[in-house]
Amino acid sequence: MTKLNPVESNYSRRETSLPKWKLKDATTDDEAKIWADFVDGSDHALKQLYNNYVDKLYNYGTQLTHDREMVKDVVHDLFIYLVQKRDKIKSPQSIKFYLFSSFRRRLYKTLERNNKIAYQESYDRQDGFKLKVDPEMKSIRTNFTMDTKIMLENASKKLPVKQREVIMLHFFEGMSIKEIAEILGYSNPESARNLLYRSLKGLSAMLNKHHEDLLISSMLLSGEFFIS
Repeated sequence: MTKLNPVESNYSRRETSLPKWKLKDATTDDEAKIWADFVDGSDHALKQLYNNYVDKLYNYGTQLTHDREMVKDVVHDLFIYLVQKRDKIKSPQSIKFYLFSSFRRRLYKTLERNNKIAYQESYDRQDGFKLKVDPEMKSIRTNFTMDTKIMLENASKKLPVKQREVIMLHFFEGMSIKEIAEILGYSNPESARNLLYRSLKGLSAMLNKHHEDLLISSMLLSGEFFIS
């Protein structure tokens, strides 16, 4: 299997500034074909699938725990499982959601087994998922001043880690409320919706209530931030 060679770009959204929730949540034609070829036994499709997601999964995992070697092992174990069970796995509607949810479950089981967390709702790393202003995007022409962006960056550090995670999943990875609920282990999607609502309200309050939720959402989708 391809050797894991993670990068530190951490959820940069430079490739698009479109609000993901306005798009139909489905796999692209290309990814659907890659998955179909993978299920049929194509090693080339396996490498494509791995290359498309290995860095995203690695970066996600390193926001949940400081144990980078554990994250690497869990990523590799996930793809080994996919190879072993590919003829039994149903084609997912969203490959990203399937891989993210499968990876998080596996990582948390490993964290529990190694006594790094006491229960599924806890976090091994408390300082993950912080917003950072992307220095390469400082010159972009938007209505957001640098002072405002720095305020949002600083405000994000004060949110609980779970609220920062839901912001990452929704705004930086384009996950739907239902998908976030499943990833976080909520039986009711409304729990994920409420968590996202509290996250935005928390940011708004820390920004001295000068910014409405819609403006904060626009800032998060502007491509001028990444997760660190």
